[in-house]
Amino acid sequence: MKKIIFFPMLALFFILNISSAAAIGQMTAPIIIENAMRGEDVHQAITAVNTDPRPAVIQFSAGGQIEKWTKFYLVSDLKNPISTSTVASSSNFTVTAVFSVPADAANGEYSGAISVTKLADELEAKNESQTSIAQKIDREVVIKVSDQEKISLQISVIPKKYNLLPGEPMEIRIIYDNQSNVQLKPAINIKLQNAEKVWQNVIYPYPDGVEAVKSLGRQEIPALSIQTLGLPNGRFAANLIFTRGEETLAEKEFSFSIGPSSLVGTLSVSNWFAGKLNWILASTAFILLMAAIVLFRKNLFLRRTDEK
Repeated sequence: MKKIIFFPMLALFFILNISSAAAIGQMTAPIIIENAMRGEDVHQAITAVNTDPRPAVIQFSAGGQIEKWTKFYLVSDLKNPISTSTVASSSNFTVTAVFSVPADAANGEYSGAISVTKLADELEAKNESQTSIAQKIDREVVIKVSDQEKISLQISVIPKKYNLLPGEPMEIRIIYDNQSNVQLKPAINIKLQNAEKVWQNVIYPYPDGVEAVKSLGRQEIPALSIQTLGLPNGRFAANLIFTRGEETLAEKEFSFSIGPSSLVGTLSVSNWFAGKLNWILASTAFILLMAAIVLFRKNLFLRRTDEK
């Protein structure tokens, strides 16, 4: 699922096709999906806009060669397909279009359209002719099917805390943004180490019962809980390697500390003082060097004067 961005209503007029009769619109930029793999699901955000001062019932549909490949879902529910939804007055509404490329689809280009249609309410049905009741706006879709894998995975690693008490588990949120043309179930190899050694080296497989991250999909898995029992107080580095089989997909790293809050504060102050002390020593050494050069040149000048 691509990231969904909600634009201000005025800005949307420059990039949306708006039907004044139906007071609805959607983005008009074509949806072009490169290197779609057979048997894979591809996610795309579809936004409908209702400029009417009243709520509107919007129908989502697909046509052309992609019609049977396409289903629509609420962003918060990717299990139960929908075909219509009510959009509040003067607002927009985003659904997820899922294109399921058949396993037997031949390589090539497949075209069609995504449509948003404003269905007439009872008042409109009474006052308007049958031909003007439903207004539809189309958005072109082109899906290029290929048998070449393209792997591109963006990952957000978000620790709940960076300073832990002794024995306190470390909670880490993992959010995947899959720009590949295949679904992924990354395993995570986590190493916890300090200046002395690697204290922990554990592989966490992709969680059971959690759907794979779909092509062009964005998904957060259940937070990881990393035990820190047995680790001494001090500073550590957490190294996370994301893999698919023997292939490394990405690597992330962050620092954290273990110890009472007073110790953490002491370490921070000590580090700050050490940095300041190093700066003072370096500055003093530079000043002494410059003074020595000046004295040397002065003595040399006096010696030459005496010789004359």
